[in-house]
Amino acid sequence: MAKEIYREFKIEDGVEWTTIYYDDGSVYGEGEIGEPFKTYYRLSEIIVRGKDIQERLSACEATYDILPAFVREHLKDSPKLPDTIACRDIGVELYLRLGEWDKARSAINKIAAAGAYGDNGLAAFKYFQNYKQTAELALNFLRQNPGFPQNKIYKALIGADKDCLKSFTRSSMMIRKVKAGSTNKLYCK
Repeated sequence: MAKEIYREFKIEDGVEWTTIYYDDGSVYGEGEIGEPFKTYYRLSEIIVRGKDIQERLSACEATYDILPAFVREHLKDSPKLPDTIACRDIGVELYLRLGEWDKARSAINKIAAAGAYGDNGLAAFKYFQNYKQTAELALNFLRQNPGFPQNKIYKALIGADKDCLKSFTRSSMMIRKVKAGSTNKLYCK
């Protein structure tokens, strides 16, 4: 049986490689994804599958530090960004649900600086502005009209971005919904 005589370790393209040399001249190599990518994927799992919104946001914030390296490594092998980047796709949306506008804007800036938007974040900034304006419009309206039916708010808020309004009424944590027949009555929290 051959005896190990030497081990060589190196990191190449985010993969930790171990090469083992044996006294009979044979060589065995194995690779394992290295840091910071292990951490990136572990945090992404929390972002996607986590139940607690604060835990998910903490994972997003930790991922923003790793994101530039992840994007650089990915773009070495592929001309386009991955279809899914958890902190990009979910993090900003979680801040929007909470109405934490400054944190949402900061997250967009970090993601754009990392190169994780194909358009430098222009579409994300535009959506953010539309969502914020729509949410503020809806919240002002609901303060004046507590218990307004959800199925009628889309016609009542003329000028509101309909897609943003649907997202807001569906998932915002700034409003409370009370079932009322086939719709919900909406209240500000």
